[in-house]
Amino acid sequence: MSVFPLKRILSLLIVPNLSDRHLECLNEKSNSLKSFMFILFASLACSASIQAEDLTSRDHDFDKNIKPILQEYCYDCHGTKKTKGKVKLTDYGSWAELERNPELIEKMIGALEKNEMPPEDNKQPSDDQFKILSIGLDKAFKNATAQSQTVVPVRLRRMNRFEYGNVVRDLFDLESWVYSINDRIIRDHNNYFRPETGKMPDVARVGNRIMGLQQMLENRLLGVMAFPKDPPAENGFNNRGDHLSMTPTLMKAFLELSRSVVNAENFDKNCRVWNDLFQDPSKKPTKTKFGSIIVDKSVETHSTGLTLSAWIRPTKTTQDWQTIVRREDSWRRQLLAIGGTGGTWGRWMGAGIDGGYVE
Repeated sequence: MSVFPLKRILSLLIVPNLSDRHLECLNEKSNSLKSFMFILFASLACSASIQAEDLTSRDHDFDKNIKPILQEYCYDCHGTKKTKGKVKLTDYGSWAELERNPELIEKMIGALEKNEMPPEDNKQPSDDQFKILSIGLDKAFKNATAQSQTVVPVRLRRMNRFEYGNVVRDLFDLESWVYSINDRIIRDHNNYFRPETGKMPDVARVGNRIMGLQQMLENRLLGVMAFPKDPPAENGFNNRGDHLSMTPTLMKAFLELSRSVVNAENFDKNCRVWNDLFQDPSKKPTKTKFGSIIVDKSVETHSTGLTLSAWIRPTKTTQDWQTIVRREDSWRRQLLAIGGTGGTWGRWMGAGIDGGYVE
């Protein structure tokens, strides 16, 4: 009966038919793999150590070079005494903390480039300090945005007609609507939107009538028509950039619409900034509600154009002449108005030609 070593038996069972040369090759590969893993772990450990040292170095740089500049020129208004612009720089004690707020870094860079901060009346940093702060903020902004998600580009688009009406109304501070459209479904019945008060009323009365008599009676610029309705997207929204393109035909419609706004018969009566933007600077600001022109001025201005005016009597609620339609040429003039003169109501027509007035 023969006796075999246990090691030999196991080697035969696990790796049968392998020669000694094969076993040596396997051992060499195993040793090579161990060496590679050792080098890999050593490299990772070294890299982590370098990164830790880099962070420590950057924090030291912030404490040594950046923080003294901020303390001298920025902290009084943005941290220790006041918090202007809701910016509190004292909350950031290192580059790592500041880089968590890339929007703030971008604002700081912009303020430095435009010489907005510190204010010109305050003590200003030296050129070297300005350079140190600018370089540091630029690096911090790059670090803060390097790992951020890719920003999806926003398609450049035009305004839809609902937005256009709101912009024109805000631009000229109009008391009226620019035009009536069914895009504006919610209608205000008690003037609840008053931002100057800083609060909402206890009750807001609104309606959702799309079209009808109420819309036709609401205060709006006369003779102003909106451009064609914007095409809605598949989800129903009409503010999608890929649907709000600008064609030559639509550009022409925008230009005609803008002219009709400022030439509207009741534009001056609803424009709260009339005296600032449109009133003749050589004349005193008008004392009427918003600066409306009540009477024809062709005789006073010695105009060479033609003025046509007509007066009708629809009601006796007021004795003041009220313009309904006015033709615009080289100066502002009335075309149709209502009112009374000396208790007499009737129909009157006249023309101003070459500065002379003929009835």
